[in-house]
Amino acid sequence: MVAILQILGGVLFILGGAALAALPQLVELPPPGFGLLFGGLGAFLIVIGILALLVGCSTVSAPHVQRNGNLSPSADAGQAADVAADAARESQGAPQAVVRRGTGTMIIREAARAPAPALHGASTGEATFNFEGESLQAVVKAILGDMLGQSYTIAPGVQGTVTVATARPVGPALFEFYRRADIFVIASRSSFEGFPRVIWEAMAHNLPVVATRVGSIPLFLVHERDAILVPPHSPADLANAIARTIRDSGLRKLLIGSGMQLARMNTLEARAEELMSRIQDYLDHNAMG
Repeated sequence: MVAILQILGGVLFILGGAALAALPQLVELPPPGFGLLFGGLGAFLIVIGILALLVGCSTVSAPHVQRNGNLSPSADAGQAADVAADAARESQGAPQAVVRRGTGTMIIREAARAPAPALHGASTGEATFNFEGESLQAVVKAILGDMLGQSYTIAPGVQGTVTVATARPVGPALFEFYRRADIFVIASRSSFEGFPRVIWEAMAHNLPVVATRVGSIPLFLVHERDAILVPPHSPADLANAIARTIRDSGLRKLLIGSGMQLARMNTLEARAEELMSRIQDYLDHNAMG
């Protein structure tokens, strides 16, 4: 059908062209208007021929579908080789990919209710870390996968390297250092400092805090109520603040009491409860509106 349309279009195009080429001679022939009529017929044939060519070129033959067809050795040699390779692997007992339909459940509630796993191979709950320029994926695998035996998912865009070393074990040994201390001092000089969570940890262990006014620290702590705040890059002010905290027992008790209250307000559980309360208030407000 495609070939017929293409041939027909070509013939009509040639005839129309020939008619237009002979138009100057036919205009003089009687009867009057015969030449113009013949020229119009030639133009019409050219248009029909072009349309036939376009339809013939744009028409695609209908595909032939056959069930249970035989594989052609010449055309499907690659596919036959893949089938043979899969059969060979199955005969050798190699693991095969299995695709199963999911349950649609995003959170496995049984796993979420299970108690936190203990560190593998450590009865004291302590662990030490030493990563130097290690990829983020490797660090997550070492801690969550190998150490804690947890499943995890890393978003495709999350990447980078990690360099960290713990000079002391993380866990009960760290808390023992807090219990032995009398004052917690954080003398950060970085203007990019956020709010160090070690301050909450120290306050939870009844330690008065002396800190520098950097980052978000002065946004969370009130001077001489929650902590003694000093300017960065000032060893003299830092030394005076430590000495004052040691000598003034009333100030020390005020800092400890306020710090303990702040630590209770900033636990993960307290923050989660506050967040859920705000979400509930927002939903209730929209429901009434």
